[in-house]
Amino acid sequence: MALIRGSNGLCPCPVCLVPLGKLHDPSTKWEPRDMKKTQDLVQAAKKGKKSQWEPLLKEQGLRNIEVI
Repeated sequence: MALIRGSNGLCPCPVCLVPLGKLHDPSTKWEPRDMKKTQDLVQAAKKGKKSQWEPLLKEQGLRNIEVI
């Protein structure tokens, strides 16, 4: 939960990847968040420059925080 930007992110749902603008539409099914994909994305972000990885993480509604 520490990784998720919450209501400030583009995908605020902690369960799925529903875009912020589509939260009001319950008729569409969205891809669930996947732990492995999330970990891979955060690890890749740590290897690059902030200007490169910040848009990718923001698109998924994530922050670059290591969770122990």
